[in-house]
Amino acid sequence: MARGWEKIKDRVDSCFSQVYEASKYKPKNVLAIGAKRPFLIDGFKRANVEITTYTPPPGRKFTLNCEKAFDVIVCAGVLAHMPYKDFGLCLKEINKAARKGAVIVLPDAGPCMKVNQVIVSGLSIPAYKVEDVHYWEIGSFGYGLARVRATIFAAGFTLEYTYRVPDNPFHRVFVLSKRDFEGL
Repeated sequence: MARGWEKIKDRVDSCFSQVYEASKYKPKNVLAIGAKRPFLIDGFKRANVEITTYTPPPGRKFTLNCEKAFDVIVCAGVLAHMPYKDFGLCLKEINKAARKGAVIVLPDAGPCMKVNQVIVSGLSIPAYKVEDVHYWEIGSFGYGLARVRATIFAAGFTLEYTYRVPDNPFHRVFVLSKRDFEGL
């Protein structure tokens, strides 16, 4: 029973990180890509931010045919469920539809440990097989953080910073700004 509550807490912690980071852009509207997450939706509504949700088809790249641009796009639980070659294409779609920036969350299976509540990552471990639900994960063979950063840059974003969610280090948050946006 306790593990069920831990999973809920992990999701709440991750959703909080997404809302917190997106709020730094002072958005009027947000597009949330991924499964509808009540904690995320409620967080934006409580901040008086208009929120639109979009759940793309599973395992395939998506095209955002938006009639309007969104101040910020939040994308979690989606991008690692498709082949890596589609990751950059989807980031370009996100970049086209975002006015200011994006917050994305990707799985990071790389090693880490907590030292006095500070996450230390980048330790070296042997390669392992990625879970079947993910095509790739940061830290798995061939998918290092440097490769992900390069793909983000190639999609037209500036990486402001990245970190692992402290109580759920499997989730890595990336805060991205459009190159022409100044103000974060």
